[in-house]
Amino acid sequence: MGDSENKRKRLTQACELCRRKKIRCDGIKPQCGNCARLNNECTYSTHVKKRGPRQGYIEMLEQRLAKMEKILLSSDSTQQTGEQEENEQPRVKRGRPNKDSVDQQQQQQQQQQQQQQQQQQLPTSPASFSSASSFPSPSMLLPQYSSSSSDDSNNGLPPVSTLEHFADLFFTHIHTFCPIMNEATFRRDIHEGKCSEFLLLCLSAACARFSERPDIKQNPPWRAGERYAERARQMLIKVMDEPCLSNLQGISLLSLHEYGCGRGPRCWMYVGMAIRMSMELGLHENTQTDGNATVDKLFEQELARRTFWTVFAMDKFSSAATGRPSTLQDTFCTAFLPAKICTSCGVSQYYTETLDGSQQLHLNIPEATKSMLLGSFSSPDERQSLNDKMPLELLAYFTRASNILGKVTAFVNKKCKDISPHPYQPHSEVYQLNKMIDDWYNDLPEGLKNTPANHDFYAQTSQQGLFIMLHVLHNTIIVLLHRPSLIIADTIDNEVVLPELKAYVMNSVRKCLNSVNNVTTLVKRIGERRDMMPPYLTYLVYTVATVIVSNSFSPKSSEAEEARQSLGVYFQILLSARNYWAMADRLYFMIRDLYTIHANMIKRQRDPASSVGQSTPELFHSSPSPFFFQQQQQQQQQQQQQPQQQQQSSHVPNLSSQGLAPALNNADWTLPLTIQDQPRDPGLYGGLISSPLDFSTSLFPPEFNQPLGFSSFSDPSSSSQNNK
Repeated sequence: MGDSENKRKRLTQACELCRRKKIRCDGIKPQCGNCARLNNECTYSTHVKKRGPRQGYIEMLEQRLAKMEKILLSSDSTQQTGEQEENEQPRVKRGRPNKDSVDQQQQQQQQQQQQQQQQQQLPTSPASFSSASSFPSPSMLLPQYSSSSSDDSNNGLPPVSTLEHFADLFFTHIHTFCPIMNEATFRRDIHEGKCSEFLLLCLSAACARFSERPDIKQNPPWRAGERYAERARQMLIKVMDEPCLSNLQGISLLSLHEYGCGRGPRCWMYVGMAIRMSMELGLHENTQTDGNATVDKLFEQELARRTFWTVFAMDKFSSAATGRPSTLQDTFCTAFLPAKICTSCGVSQYYTETLDGSQQLHLNIPEATKSMLLGSFSSPDERQSLNDKMPLELLAYFTRASNILGKVTAFVNKKCKDISPHPYQPHSEVYQLNKMIDDWYNDLPEGLKNTPANHDFYAQTSQQGLFIMLHVLHNTIIVLLHRPSLIIADTIDNEVVLPELKAYVMNSVRKCLNSVNNVTTLVKRIGERRDMMPPYLTYLVYTVATVIVSNSFSPKSSEAEEARQSLGVYFQILLSARNYWAMADRLYFMIRDLYTIHANMIKRQRDPASSVGQSTPELFHSSPSPFFFQQQQQQQQQQQQQPQQQQQSSHVPNLSSQGLAPALNNADWTLPLTIQDQPRDPGLYGGLISSPLDFSTSLFPPEFNQPLGFSSFSDPSSSSQNNK
C-alpha cells in the first residue's frame, strides 16, 4: 500500500517554468525544487490540459466521413435518376466513383462550409428570425452562380442557342411588364454559362409559350414550358434555403408560368414565396445611398428595387384575381421606387421616391451608363416640368396603382362588412379610396396621362404596352370601386333617399361607365399584339367585361347596342390571349356563361311558364364559383344535343354554339352575337343588331367552344393576318 501511495504522489502537476522547459518537476508547492535552486518565480496553472489526439487527426476523420456521405448520396441519386429515365435511356452500369469526382465533391463541400461560416459571422437581430442586416451590400444580392450550371447533360437544361432564343422572347414579350433583369448583363451571363440552373429553367418555362420553333412549340402553346417548370418545381425546396436575387427572379417567372397555365392558386402561393424571399433579402426596406455612390452600385440597387416592386405588383394582381389577401402591406415597404434618369441640362439626374412619397432621393450623376440604369428615359413634356417637380419612372406610377388595386380589392372582398358611414362622407372608406385614385391620377405628369398625344409618343417606344396597361389598371380600379352603384341606380328615385346619396350614386355611375369606355378604347389599341398582352391584363379585361354584359341587356336600345359592340372587343382580346395565357380561356367562358345567365333570366321574366320549377341562378345571389360555371357548361352541352326547333322558337340571345352559320370568317369571331338569315354590315364589327330579340344563334365556332384544357385550336391573330 505504501508503494502505491508513493507512486500516486509522483503524479503531480508541473509548474509553468518546468512545463515550458520540458524538465521533470517535483510538484512541491508553493515553490518546486528546480525554481528554488534557480531562484525563479514558481507558478502553477489552474487549468489542466489533457493530452488530445495528434494534430490533424480529427480533421482527417471529418473529411473521411464527409467523403463517405457524398459517395452514398451520389449513389442514391444515381439510382433515382436511373429509375426515372428507364423508359427514355438504357440503364448504365454504375461503378465506383473515381478519384476526380470525389475530389470535386470535397471542394464543393469546403466552399459551402466557408459560405456558412461567413453567414454565421454576419450580425442578426434577436427581434426576428432574420434581419436585413444579414445582406448589407447590394452586391450580395447578385445571382450566385454555380460552375455546374453549364453542364447541360446533367441538369436537363436546353442548349445555349435555345436559352438565347428564350432570352429574346423574354425581352420581347415579358420584360416590359416584368423588368427583373438587365438585357446586356443577362445575355452575357447566358453566353458565359454563369446563370443559375433554376433561373434558366424558370425562364424557359415562362417564355417557351411564345416560341414558333417546331422543337419547342406545342398545342396549345402555353403548355410548351411545362417540362421546364416541372424540373424547376423539384428545386423549390433547395431554392428557398438559398435566398438570393437570382432565385427571386426565378420564382417570379415560375409564378407567371403557373398563371399562364390557368393555375391561379399555385401562382398566388409562388408569389407569396417570392415576397417572403425578398423580405429575407431586405429589399422591402430603404437602402441608404451615398451621394458619392458609383454607377455600378446604383445599378445593383436599381435592379434589386425593380425586382422587388415587380413582385410587389404581382402580389396585388394575384391576390385580386383569386379574391385572397395580399402578402405584403404597403406600411412595411420603405424601399425607394424604381428611379428616373433625366438628362436635361447636360447632367444626368437620378431621382426616386418611396411608395408613400415621404422620402426622396435626388442625385446628380456626371456620366450615366449601364443603359441609363435599366432604360429609364424622359419624354419632352416631362423635361419641361423638371423645374416644378421631378417626374418618376413609368414603372413607379404603375407600382403605386397596383398598391391602390390591392386596397380596393381588399375592401371589396372584405368578409365582415362593418357599419360604415355614407359613401359621400369624407371619413368613409369609399370616399378615401376614391380620393386616393383621383390623387394618383392628378399626380401623373402631363407626359403620362391618358391623352392621344401621349399615346402617339409611346407608340414609338418600347414602353407602349406598359403605358396602356397603366391606364387600363387605373380605369379598372374605378370600375371595381363604383360598380355597386350600377345595381342601385334604378332604385334611388324614392323620395326617402337623401339628395346627397342620390347625387353620389349618379356621379359614381357616370365615373364607372366612363372608365368602361376608356378601357374599351385602350383594349382596341392593343388589338392582337402579343407583346402588349401581359398575363394579368386578362383579369382586368374580365372585370370590365362583367359590366358590359350587364349593359347589353339595358332597356335603352342605344346603350345595349353599344355594349354589345364593346363586348366583341373583349372577346377578341381574350381569344387572342388564350393561346399563351390559359387563364384567358377560363375567363372567356365565364363571361359567356354570365351572358347566358342574363339571357335566361330575361327569358324567364318574359315567359313565366318556362320558369316553373326553376330557381334563380346562383350568380344573382352571390359571386359564382368555378364549379357553378362548369355546371352551366355541362347543361349547355346537353342542350346542344336537343332538336334545334326549340331554339328557333326562342328570341332571346344565347351564347351556346347552336345553328352556327357555315360561312363565318375570322373577323366574325370577334362578335359575341350574330344575326340569322340577315345580311351583315362590312367592317370588323359588322352584323350587330339593335335589339337582343332579333337573333337566336351564337357566333363561336366549335373549336372555340371547348373548356379549359382544349387540345387544339387556331390562333385568331395569325389567322387574321393570313387573311389580310
